[in-house]
Amino acid sequence: RALPLLNPHPALPRRDVDRQVDAELVNLLFRHSRGLHASTALGSVLIAALFWQHVDHLVLVLWALYMLITGLTRSLVAHRFQREDIPAADAGAWLARFRSGNLLTGLGWSAAGILLFLPENQVAQLILTVIIFAAIAASLPSLSAHRSMFVEFALLAVTPLLLRHVWAGSANNLIAAALLLFLFPMLAAFALRSFRQMSDELRARFAYADLVHELSGEVAVRRHAENRLLELASYDQLTGLPNRSLLRDRLEMSVTRAKRHNRKVAVLFADLDRFKHVNDSLGHHAGDEVLRATAERLQAGVRRENTVARLSGDEFIITVEDFESVDELRSLARRLLMAISEPVALPDGSDVSLTASIGAALFPDHGRDVDTLLQNADIAMYRAKLAGRNGFVLFSPEMQAEALTRLSREKALRRALDNEEFWLSYQPQVDTRSRQVIGVEALLRWESREYGLVPPDEFIPLAEDTGLIRPLGAWAMQVAFEQAKRFEESFGAGFHVGVNLSARQFDEERLLEIITQNLERSGVNPATIMFEITESVAMTNAHSNLALLRRLRAMGFGLALDDFGTGHSSLAYLKRFPISCVKLDKSFIDNVAVNREDGAIARATIELARALELDVIAEGVETREQAEWLQEHDCFLMQGFLFSPPLRAHECPEQIGMGGAQNRPSANG
Repeated sequence: RALPLLNPHPALPRRDVDRQVDAELVNLLFRHSRGLHASTALGSVLIAALFWQHVDHLVLVLWALYMLITGLTRSLVAHRFQREDIPAADAGAWLARFRSGNLLTGLGWSAAGILLFLPENQVAQLILTVIIFAAIAASLPSLSAHRSMFVEFALLAVTPLLLRHVWAGSANNLIAAALLLFLFPMLAAFALRSFRQMSDELRARFAYADLVHELSGEVAVRRHAENRLLELASYDQLTGLPNRSLLRDRLEMSVTRAKRHNRKVAVLFADLDRFKHVNDSLGHHAGDEVLRATAERLQAGVRRENTVARLSGDEFIITVEDFESVDELRSLARRLLMAISEPVALPDGSDVSLTASIGAALFPDHGRDVDTLLQNADIAMYRAKLAGRNGFVLFSPEMQAEALTRLSREKALRRALDNEEFWLSYQPQVDTRSRQVIGVEALLRWESREYGLVPPDEFIPLAEDTGLIRPLGAWAMQVAFEQAKRFEESFGAGFHVGVNLSARQFDEERLLEIITQNLERSGVNPATIMFEITESVAMTNAHSNLALLRRLRAMGFGLALDDFGTGHSSLAYLKRFPISCVKLDKSFIDNVAVNREDGAIARATIELARALELDVIAEGVETREQAEWLQEHDCFLMQGFLFSPPLRAHECPEQIGMGGAQNRPSANG
């Protein structure tokens, strides 16, 4: 969608000055030829009247009609050029038409010199000479614009008359001929000088106009380039919305106006929920369509005086002035959320629906400068995401304290890997029929020097959000593979180690390469490793993830679907994915013995897995009642505190070697 920065129009070449001069000369020929036409018409009438008694009437009438028709016709053509100019491209054709008219007029005066010359009447000769000479002189204003035409016309008009004067032989005739021979070069010289002056003047004028035109074109191009650069610096090229720079300028002006008039300004921070999944699964072109549609809907949902800007990625800012109350902001946010959630039609005919989370901060309640307002609106937006997404949250001071804590934790988390603050614990998985430990799940633990032991449900989401889960997951995988090799040597090939893979790790292009390197480095049997993935990982970018999972399965790794039933999985996808085990989520196990709905879900999951010939491991088993209920419904693989808490690696051999926890239930309860 990028537009050229400079010179959006073709180069502006210098125009052809000679063609313009020729066109203007032709225009002048026609415009200034009225004197010639008038002399043609009036002269013919005057001569007809003066010579009526001396020349044959028919000849005189025919000659006079010829001259009148020629003069009037050319007058009509000249009148057209009083109202419009001919284009430069047609100058040659019109010049030829003018030459034809001159020839016709010149032939008329030639005929007058031959037919109307009266040798016996000196007065008539003088009158005829003066009239023809006047006609030639009347042609100067127009014919001086084209010297060759003047010469042609003058010679054609005066030559017969000059010859008749010489032929008559009288002294008066010779004087008249000498006068004509003397005056004609003067007229020719005058016409030549007029032509040169006019040509030079027109050439200078058009050259100057051409230079002005070119310079104005260059100025226009430069101005367009400056406007384009300003647009690039101030507007987002995908959505056409103001970008961060222009947003700051407008928000600062809004704050200044609010200070002057003692009013409030609201900053709404909108972020699309799970937008990354659209790019990953449908491609960036689909993501661009979603962003454009979101921008249009946000603009349509606010007043014209409010600003909608794209901050970055899928983050949008809406500034609201002159609102009455927070309830009005909540109502606006609800309308915007409803508009955003409408399906977006994609070019391929499909559609996609997304939600958004909106946080708001108010001036001056939550900040008195632009940076503080944006920061606090961002904090409120993050709280809206934590609250379940697709909602609106207004900033409060308590959120800032939590955000600072989160920021501090994030900094500590970034240092933790270098400081070797992470370690893996292993929770045994038990087959209650044989009362044997069949494997363990590797669980990541963080013991911070600053915060002590941080629960996984606090630092794992933080690592996911910041992207630190990738190096952290790679480290955990390396340690788990090495420990799995030791477990394999101690407990045999049938023992497995569960290794969790996060969604961010699946986004890593080198994931398969990392797994292969760890496999070669540790020397562990792939069958000892069971990768555990969540439903959201399986469903996101399902096509490419399916190919990777099949590759891992072909290499001999086991695959378990973790937290089954808590996501939005499709049974069709479950059938397609090469899963070997399903892990029943703890949220269904907690009340499985006392809650009918949880029991029904757990029972259906177990029956579904058995129908698909998959193993089922129940997570979070903490009471004997839960274990007994699971056994009654043919689920014998369990994991939880009833059997053992997560153990450090050196504690596992003792626990597993002694047959597991003492309170492990038997197969018959």
